[in-house]
Amino acid sequence: MELLICLLFFLSLVAGRPSHTTWRLFSARDELQRLTSLVGDAQNSVPDDDRHLSTASGECLGLFRLAEDALRWSVSDGDPKTTPSTGDHLSDLHSWLTAAAGYLIDCKDGLNLAGVHGGGIARRLHRTSSLVTSALREVASLSAARGRRLVQGFPDWVPADHLRLIMGDDLIIKADVVVAQDNTGNYTTLGDALAAAPEKADRYVIYVKKGVYKEYVEVRKPNLTIMGEGMNETIFSGDRNNATGNGTGASATFTVSGPRFITINLAIENTAGPKAGPAVALRSDSDLSVYYRCRISGYQDTLFASSNRQFYRECRIFGTVDYIFGNAAAVFQRCDILSRLPPHGNADTITAQSRELKDQNSGYSFQFCNVSADEDLPAAGVDTFLGRPWRNYSRVVFMQSYLDSSIPPAGWLDWDGRGSTADYGEFENYGPGSSLAGRVNWTGYHILNKPAEAAPFTAHELINGDSWLPSAGVPYTLDLNVTNS
Repeated sequence: MELLICLLFFLSLVAGRPSHTTWRLFSARDELQRLTSLVGDAQNSVPDDDRHLSTASGECLGLFRLAEDALRWSVSDGDPKTTPSTGDHLSDLHSWLTAAAGYLIDCKDGLNLAGVHGGGIARRLHRTSSLVTSALREVASLSAARGRRLVQGFPDWVPADHLRLIMGDDLIIKADVVVAQDNTGNYTTLGDALAAAPEKADRYVIYVKKGVYKEYVEVRKPNLTIMGEGMNETIFSGDRNNATGNGTGASATFTVSGPRFITINLAIENTAGPKAGPAVALRSDSDLSVYYRCRISGYQDTLFASSNRQFYRECRIFGTVDYIFGNAAAVFQRCDILSRLPPHGNADTITAQSRELKDQNSGYSFQFCNVSADEDLPAAGVDTFLGRPWRNYSRVVFMQSYLDSSIPPAGWLDWDGRGSTADYGEFENYGPGSSLAGRVNWTGYHILNKPAEAAPFTAHELINGDSWLPSAGVPYTLDLNVTNS
């Protein structure tokens, strides 16, 4: 705690004004605890037939747990085995407060949809949100004044033998436990393996043999690696969806919130189908998380890249409407982004990024990717838009990527007039859908002509990749250099 206070005091002097950030963070934690109790009590009295309110309050409690984690990391140096620090304390703080503010916004939206617009819950939620957004505003100002810095070295939270494991040496031997449906491993389900995993470990590796695992997975513990035998061999499959009474986030087949999560060589799918509405395959709130050579498959709302810093490399992501959405700071490199045939012949939209506040440092970046129609789409003549702004300051950039002919001339789709405040851009894309001649003319859309304009969306800048990706053991590119990709 002393280190954080000293840091904030020093940065406040540099910025020329005093900081009350630490006080706001402690106050926000106190308010959040009271709010959690209030919503928990209210949930117990929800009528059995009010499914919307029951779902909304349940989702809020889950969001409050995530917000509590973010605030806890923010107010203390923390246990290095459970706190996802990169060594750049100000950048970490900015990311965690971005996440915390987003969770509270999501809760408010859910309660509003359920008809909760006032009363004690709404007032306390407003107080908590005000404290968090005030702290976020100050940290964002300090970040802008300082700029980015290079971290010397990088965290040692992935041991050397794990790096060799990822590069392909003796995969099963180096795993801590093996999951196999044929009883040749330590467990037959991933859920059992996760329940037995340590609460704190430098790195704990679970190897999952091939098979279709029909289970709903939740990863809360830190520093876990889950490895499969290939994206078409080890498959986690579910079919929950919004219409079945699960909220959108709760429909996920695979949910990850434990920090520093790594997953390799497996598939996560939601098979609810194109007419089922929102149905999430993967939801990730894991800070400093890596998804390498994974297939993430669904239709509407396939990948909920919800919050914190995430990195996707050589993945295949399938969907229809808003199929990559949320408020994470996420970089996608060398991924196949594949649009499927939507219901009723409507248009597809790849992204629906949900940055609501200018001070949040979230956004999506697609670099060296293949953006194409899946095999069933071209004959239908359906357009695929690169994105639409779910919230006011939605931020997405496609750069150095192949865009096929399913991308229409306009490129992007508006949503309630938010195109003027969104931050959308393109840089050095190629392919039949990359022409900029007919693109939207919103004030929020930018053609990035210079490397300096695209640099903020590299892995180095957007997710502080220089401070943690080198130790993750997977390929990555920090800059715009194609030869390093």
